[in-house]
Amino acid sequence: MGHCTSKDTKDQKKLNRRIEEQIRKDQSMSLRIIKLLLLGAGESGKSTILKQMRILHKDGFSQQDLEMIRPVVYSNCIHSMLSILRAMFHLQIEYGEPERVRDSQLVFATVHANKEELTEELASAMQRLWADSGVPFLDNLPRLSAPNYVPTEQDLLRTRIKTTGITEVLFELKGLTFRVIDVGGQRSERKKWIHCFDNVNAIIFISSLSEYDQTLREDNCTNRMQESLKLFDSICNSPWFADIHFILFLNKKDLFAEKIQRSPLTICFPEYKGQQNQTECINYIQWKFEQLNRSSQREIYCHHTCATDTNNVQFVLDACLDMIIAKNLKTSDYQTETFAVSISPTTALDILPRYENGPNLGIIALDCFHFSRAMQDAMAKAIWRNVLEHVDNRSTFSPVDYEFPQIACPAADCPYLRTIENSISCVPKGEKKKTIQLETRNMIIDNGVSNIRETSFPFLGVLFMGMGVMVVSLVSLVMIVKKRRGIARRAEIDETSPLLRSTIFSDEENPF
Repeated sequence: MGHCTSKDTKDQKKLNRRIEEQIRKDQSMSLRIIKLLLLGAGESGKSTILKQMRILHKDGFSQQDLEMIRPVVYSNCIHSMLSILRAMFHLQIEYGEPERVRDSQLVFATVHANKEELTEELASAMQRLWADSGVPFLDNLPRLSAPNYVPTEQDLLRTRIKTTGITEVLFELKGLTFRVIDVGGQRSERKKWIHCFDNVNAIIFISSLSEYDQTLREDNCTNRMQESLKLFDSICNSPWFADIHFILFLNKKDLFAEKIQRSPLTICFPEYKGQQNQTECINYIQWKFEQLNRSSQREIYCHHTCATDTNNVQFVLDACLDMIIAKNLKTSDYQTETFAVSISPTTALDILPRYENGPNLGIIALDCFHFSRAMQDAMAKAIWRNVLEHVDNRSTFSPVDYEFPQIACPAADCPYLRTIENSISCVPKGEKKKTIQLETRNMIIDNGVSNIRETSFPFLGVLFMGMGVMVVSLVSLVMIVKKRRGIARRAEIDETSPLLRSTIFSDEENPF
């Protein structure tokens, strides 16, 4: 019975250890995932930003993806033309040529048909309408209506599809996995947002600058900018997001620059008294959003964007993602296989924090990476917090057990450190590795220098030898003193009675 109980206890301990190891592994993986939530009212440009992230940081869109959106491009063109024709009717704008009335009737008939197909007849009618003096723009119709037309990535960015449900994009950047989630912005879609609120690292709230003089599709009485402000207020000050980083994109700045010249900002903000120019009006709108933040501890990071401009979005996203990484380093205990500081001499260490089933090689790194001062300070804090918290969970480390790979110094487009764990994965695409071959002996690496100078540390050997001699001498002295005390005590006992002597020593031990 006792044997079974002992065996069950051992099995239970093994199971507990496996569970704890799995928990630590899951925690490590979760710390490497950055979850971003794209929120905002409908038609603010969230889906376009998500498409840009896929183009910039993932694999972009395949030929099949582009061909699949051809019907969407056609539908967008037809509905855009329809909106213009309706506006002309309500504003009582006459066609430059009476024959265009028949062309407009063809557009209306196509919209009400079961299939919105850009036929040759419809394309010709739309081009004639577009060329009419009363109907401006839509210059790309000849290209879009060509029989062999294949949409470009720019066409894809400009297409409009109402987002329903939840759309997610995953991409790897600087050793981390970014999980970006886009949800529909219309009122009917917002009830689904709560399913995305868990474990969010940052929120990118997107508001359209150009919609300050428009009303909602679902409510013709509510101004879109005012709706966006109310939505931002409820999200920014929600207890769900008390510790979440907030980024504000004031989007469609290109359309705003055109519109503000003829449509005053007082349509949305009657109290506005400033100049009717792009810069001053955008600054005022930004101030209106920032005033809604009731937390003195939170900073709103605001950017003015044009979601269809890839260069602009790339610059803004790079700044935002770097900020998110830096901020999360201050609040999260990232595993050191992702981030590290240099330890010199590196392989002179024989005890390292444990990671999974062995020593954590993530803290062994070359001292050739370059951060800003703030980033390097944050990195060092994260590393040493990891090292110090695992004092009771160490693993022995022998350089002979590991074949050190060639570790590359960072480049401008990949400025983060190279450890034994991540040195191979962080090499700029299309570039040849700049490598340094590490030795398995003790080494010191000079700051900013690639050369390695080996050291044998002779003073450590002398020190350890001296300490060994001292320990042996102390042990010998203790043994001599103890032996002499025993002889003296036996002499005292010999002078006592035989009865007393027999009670102290047994027959086998009695020396007399």
